[in-house]
Amino acid sequence: MFFLGKKAVVGEPIGREWFAMVAPALFRLPILGEGLLLMNGRRVDRRVFDSILSKGGSVAVQPGGVREQIMTTHKQEQVVFPAKLGFIRQAIQHGVDGLLPCYVFNETQMYRRLPGFDKLSEWIYRTTGFGLPLVTARFGIPMAGLLPIPTDVHVRWGQPVEVGPKDPEPTDERVEALFKSYLAALQETFDKHKDECLAPELASKGLKVIRLENRKP
Repeated sequence: MFFLGKKAVVGEPIGREWFAMVAPALFRLPILGEGLLLMNGRRVDRRVFDSILSKGGSVAVQPGGVREQIMTTHKQEQVVFPAKLGFIRQAIQHGVDGLLPCYVFNETQMYRRLPGFDKLSEWIYRTTGFGLPLVTARFGIPMAGLLPIPTDVHVRWGQPVEVGPKDPEPTDERVEALFKSYLAALQETFDKHKDECLAPELASKGLKVIRLENRKP
């Protein structure tokens, strides 16, 4: 909401508005749900995806979804991708113009992940649909979501990756090939900006890529 809401509404950087796909559970929260809608947030739902893309609209998606959120750590920059690569497959099915990589640097540094609570975070996710890693915030206060550690956050866009011709039933080979190209563009974006946007100890570790097998890394 804070980093990308305005960009979605005014259409930065593609020149037209786009919609950010958000975990459905968040829309059940009063006020927050309405706020997300006003900032072009939409439910991560196949029907919503198809509706927007079929009309020529643009969407932004965090491929790792809630799974990536509960796996986040302040000790390593990492990205998570689903086993079936649905975001790649739908891009081909709708023949979108391209895939535009985006990386948000230092978002992981606003909180400190507490070790040893992975099973609890997993249980919360399976029970409620919310991604809730156990963290400390400013002054070491636990789970103080509105008191993040003061951090410079940087949004950086990469080079668009051409999707190619529309195909209602793309082969797994084409999906994997496009994912490989997308991942290379994302890695290039990370490498280009990591020294500018990250602390040296984080930048030196590089970007860790995790591919899920169903629900497990």
